[in-house]
Amino acid sequence: MASSKVAHGKCLCGTIEIEAKGDYKASVACSCKNCQICSGSVYTVNWAYPKDTITVTKGADSLKTYEDKATDSGKSVLRRFCGRCGSGIYSEIEDGNCFVKAPIMEGGVEPQPVAHIFTRNLPEWAQGNKTGNQVENGS
Repeated sequence: MASSKVAHGKCLCGTIEIEAKGDYKASVACSCKNCQICSGSVYTVNWAYPKDTITVTKGADSLKTYEDKATDSGKSVLRRFCGRCGSGIYSEIEDGNCFVKAPIMEGGVEPQPVAHIFTRNLPEWAQGNKTGNQVENGS
């Protein structure tokens, strides 16, 4: 039986709103080079969902896409963001999974991530932060 849970989120300016149906698969921190660059931080925190559970409920015409080639994994990544305020909304990878930027979601900085991937890219001062099981590479 499918979960009836629906999570809601929005960009910084409120132009784009999304909903995600069901429970996310995991809360994951990522320190791949591309996530670091697009976030301006040493890692992003994401909720992993299947693509078909994500719906843009407001501002779909403002949702922009940057087609990226991940430096660390070599995979194609579609990075979706607000064309007005620039907030990252979610990234879609080749296998159809989406990684919703957890901070845009209601309650998005909790729970603690269960894993932290590409930790080899963390600067020394950020190593050891409690971001789940740390994995030097992407998997």
